[in-house]
Amino acid sequence: MSESVKNYKKEAISIARDFHYSTSILARLNNATTESEICRLMIEGRHSKRYY
Repeated sequence: MSESVKNYKKEAISIARDFHYSTSILARLNNATTESEICRLMIEGRHSKRYY
């Protein structure tokens, strides 16, 4: 994994925590290895988020 992907992953996990994404999304982000996978998971987290 390149340095830029590691930084992107760290930032994505931080943002996901800030937006209270589900624990399953956070776990999958921790296991993600590519930028496209991280991006897809962030989109999935945004679409599955419930706003009350």
